[in-house]
Amino acid sequence: TSGYYYLTKDISAPSNYTLSGNLWLDLNGHTITFTGSNSNAAFIVEGNYRWFDLYDSAGGGRIVESSSATNYHRAVWVDGTGARFNMHGGTIDGFRSSYDGAGVYIKNGSMTMSGGTIQNCYAYADVGTNNGGGGGVYVNSGCTFTMYSGDIYNNTARLYGGGVFCYGTFNMSGGSIYSNTAGLDGG
Repeated sequence: TSGYYYLTKDISAPSNYTLSGNLWLDLNGHTITFTGSNSNAAFIVEGNYRWFDLYDSAGGGRIVESSSATNYHRAVWVDGTGARFNMHGGTIDGFRSSYDGAGVYIKNGSMTMSGGTIQNCYAYADVGTNNGGGGGVYVNSGCTFTMYSGDIYNNTARLYGGGVFCYGTFNMSGGSIYSNTAGLDGG
């Protein structure tokens, strides 16, 4: 998947979108419901210098995980030198991960948030593991998350960082992070 997309209706996605190039997506007030199983994330940004820009020009647009999805996933996975996810609008809602970073997982690369919302995501992990951090956003070592605007709220992590869990660099000059919970530290 790559290119420029402007949604004109709601979409049910039975499988993930792995970027083969750069992706510019305008939800335009519509919803993408991810119903798939056995996938790492709904949107996979892998490869050097790949980017995914998310917009919502009409407002009310969402990317959600269906409550009937069998194997839980993240909304966005970023992994590549210079790879990045830029969230300008829209809502990431209700994703569940059995590892870390239910909303967005930055393994290698960066994220910039200048609008939109990440809400109701849950990094639950299996009991007895050291996973379950970053219900909203997980930032790996050597990665950067910059937040200018937007909201991260009502997310949950089994262990650390209900809203954001960061091993890397987190720069916040605007936006709000609130009403998140974590089992141990950093709600």
